[in-house]
Amino acid sequence: MISLLTALASDAIGMTGSIFEEAMLSDDPFDHVLEEFASRPRKKACLRCRSSKIKCDYLKPCSSCVRSGCPGTCMEDQNPRSCDFCKQKKLKCNKLRPCDQCIKRARGENCSAPFNAASYKSAKAATRKTAEEEPATLPQGWGQQELLEPPPQAVQVHRPMPFALKITFSDTSEHRERESLRLHHVIFRRVWESGYSLPRLLRILNNLPHAIRQVLDEGLMALEGLRQIKCKRISPPSSPEVPTQDSSVLELVKDDNEGFLSSNDYIGFYAYEWDPLTQKRVSVQVSQCLASFLKMHPEEVLARVGHSDHFLPNSEIEFLGALFSNNLAPSLFLRKHRADELFRTNDLPAYRYQRLTGKILESMIVKSTASRQLDEHGRVVKTCHFLHHVRPWEYDEAMRPECCRPFLTNTGDRRSAHQLLSDANRDCLFEECFETWTKTPEGVGRLKKFVCLFRNLILPFKQELARLKALEAQNEMPWG
Repeated sequence: MISLLTALASDAIGMTGSIFEEAMLSDDPFDHVLEEFASRPRKKACLRCRSSKIKCDYLKPCSSCVRSGCPGTCMEDQNPRSCDFCKQKKLKCNKLRPCDQCIKRARGENCSAPFNAASYKSAKAATRKTAEEEPATLPQGWGQQELLEPPPQAVQVHRPMPFALKITFSDTSEHRERESLRLHHVIFRRVWESGYSLPRLLRILNNLPHAIRQVLDEGLMALEGLRQIKCKRISPPSSPEVPTQDSSVLELVKDDNEGFLSSNDYIGFYAYEWDPLTQKRVSVQVSQCLASFLKMHPEEVLARVGHSDHFLPNSEIEFLGALFSNNLAPSLFLRKHRADELFRTNDLPAYRYQRLTGKILESMIVKSTASRQLDEHGRVVKTCHFLHHVRPWEYDEAMRPECCRPFLTNTGDRRSAHQLLSDANRDCLFEECFETWTKTPEGVGRLKKFVCLFRNLILPFKQELARLKALEAQNEMPWG
């Protein structure tokens, strides 16, 4: 029995040995390829294994490509080598065909072709014309003396933005964004065309608290009604008025006002001319001293005003306070005037103190003197603003609500000039805005005072409008 098992084991070992001997002596090409490339591993799977989503053994070529009979196409990238042009020029090639370097140099079609440096240099040199090949020559009949004199056929060149700084801009008052606010009144049109940043103005007016927006609408409607009644009473002119053009002229002028130039603290002035019927901006004048004070080129100042892209001179609430006082306060004397002089103001200039801040300006206190020119019917045709630098002690001596920072002083802000200058940046960013006022009890109290002051400001207009409407209704009655 034992001898039988020993014989079977020896036969099995002999068969196994013969099988290994046949395998080692076989001429299968697959085995030779594996032995040849087994020591050359790749970093990532080949394109064929990645596209077929099969496991690759990272050999060059891999066993899957060898079994498929395509070992020559076993590669990691479609174009594993840089093009000849990038190799010659030592450029970084993205190994595409055409590569990005050849596309930039307008030789995308020749990216795959062999690169010849000599022919490339000769073709590039043929397109370059040197001064030795084409020397400069004078026109026929000209000499050296004629070069120093202007040519006889020379004409004056008209620049679109001449250095005389008188620029014409198209009217930009019919923007769709403005119509969405429903504040398209003739009185409020001067605000749109004052030259300040329109996106900033739209953001401020869109974010107004409901109480202030309601009072503003009531005041503008009252002013619009008074303006219409005023226009009815004005006798028509003998000759028809020339329609205004749909553009405005912006001009840089010299500071020739001796009364203001005599002061060492003079900054500059700016003036607007308005159409008396539509209150459209006709022209803007900016002094050269004001452009120097803003640290801008004069053309940039005029361009910003013309395109309504100028930054606001102070904080949000201080700007609105000055805005409401400028457009409404001069008419508070209407109870002292007759009905036909409703919008007429006296010839005395009005002044106020305010704080100027900005991205390119240092905070300072200025005195703004505003004057108006009226036509024979009492309509505003021109407004001028003169700016003077004010020292802190002068502002502290003139601390009165009617002339120092309108609306803000009345709401309880009695800070000195030094405190205003030190808190300028924080006020513009955080403190003096309606969003901050609505979050604190103190701010809500100041907001109520602001609304009350604004309501008292427009109350005379509403009363006068009601009185004039009652007179018109009484005159229209048959027994009136």
